[in-house]
Amino acid sequence: MILDAMTWILKNWNIELGWFLGCDIKKDDVVLKSGERLGAAEIGLLATVGVTMVYPTPAIAVLSTGDELVEPTTGCLSRGQMSAVDSSLKHSGFGRVYSGQWLYKGLTGEDDHLLVQIRDSNRAMLLSAAVQQQCKVLDLGIAPDDEEKIKRILDSAFSAGIDILLSSGGVSMGDRDFVKPLLEKRGKLYFHKVLMKPGKPLTFSEMIPDSPNNETAKKILAFGLPGNPVSCLVCFHLFVVPAIRYLAGWANPHLPRVHARLKQSIKPDPVRPEFHRSIIRWEVNDGSGSPGFVAESTGHQMSSRLLSMKSANALLELPASDRVISAENSVIAILISDFSSSVSKSSVSLDLGCATQGSVSQEVTADDPRGSEFRVAILTVSDTVASGTGPDRRFKLGMVEFASSVKGITLNLENENVGIVVFGSGTAIKGGDPVKCIGSIVDVPAGEGYARVL
Repeated sequence: MILDAMTWILKNWNIELGWFLGCDIKKDDVVLKSGERLGAAEIGLLATVGVTMVYPTPAIAVLSTGDELVEPTTGCLSRGQMSAVDSSLKHSGFGRVYSGQWLYKGLTGEDDHLLVQIRDSNRAMLLSAAVQQQCKVLDLGIAPDDEEKIKRILDSAFSAGIDILLSSGGVSMGDRDFVKPLLEKRGKLYFHKVLMKPGKPLTFSEMIPDSPNNETAKKILAFGLPGNPVSCLVCFHLFVVPAIRYLAGWANPHLPRVHARLKQSIKPDPVRPEFHRSIIRWEVNDGSGSPGFVAESTGHQMSSRLLSMKSANALLELPASDRVISAENSVIAILISDFSSSVSKSSVSLDLGCATQGSVSQEVTADDPRGSEFRVAILTVSDTVASGTGPDRRFKLGMVEFASSVKGITLNLENENVGIVVFGSGTAIKGGDPVKCIGSIVDVPAGEGYARVL
């Protein structure tokens, strides 16, 4: 009698059926625990066991306020005008700065505006930072210093189903700063000043949108961030990121902290705890004769100097003191981004071989049009998946997606702006293969499962 394939394998390889079928995950095994962060492998595991419900990432609305703000696309900025009287008042010390504008008290006793236009960097920065935290974002644009207009924008944001509202500017003590009073009217204001540098004028409140049943309405966390860009981004990392992670179900939403030795001396603020922007690296010798993190300051720490955040991957937590912290002292560093790109050349030697041949170092300037979105199409080619008897491990992250299919499918990518096609099941696209693609294709060896669309 001829044995079937399964019987032959079990008889000749001495394999137990329970080990051969379903050996990777046993019944009632814990695959993932609540609060664990989901990466590609974790999403694949969830798809394998048929779990599709997870904590959603928060929806965040971002608003900038200020008459002086213009869109980043504005080419020529207005420097404003001032009369001779106003100019003399400016130099005599009567000038005041509110929300980035110079205001001068004229002879009539009224505030006259010298409007100096500023490109809105905070909104673009916060939208990008929220996207990096995997959040859905709503751009509310720029609101002028007008209480009624700001109120209408906030009302529309609350009705859009957001979880977090981020506004920048309009939270200091000026008579044209309307965000804090509006947040106070619409919900519970927890605080509006924090003893820290940078970021003192920070407001946090909890909002309840108007609804027939306010008891069951979803609460909205509202952060009134400072107008200075560095203060704005530092407060985002220290206050907003933990809130995002908490709402997303993280077991530990706080930013990680490590000890690092200072590369140079730093003079802290004598009154307020300071969060000093720095670049930390792992060194074979951190100055103590042992391996460890070394922290290098990003330079001048003025809260309007956004260059101090460039390349920064940590905030040094410096207590208020009138004494200089000397080099090689150990301080606490709060990690705000991946530090793998800042590994010291002296600590790691990489042999990149031919991968570096022909590479060109390029700089991107303010007017460079490069950096547009690059999309990837994912296709599963499988009889089992197409029939519904096997798991489809694609994950949906805003990619162009094609339905699972058996042989004979044709992909038309001419109008999809797709640069890479990724095939499951190790399917290449060459002559005679089951998948055809309209467009010029770079051939790849059979089995690699990807191709470049020219």
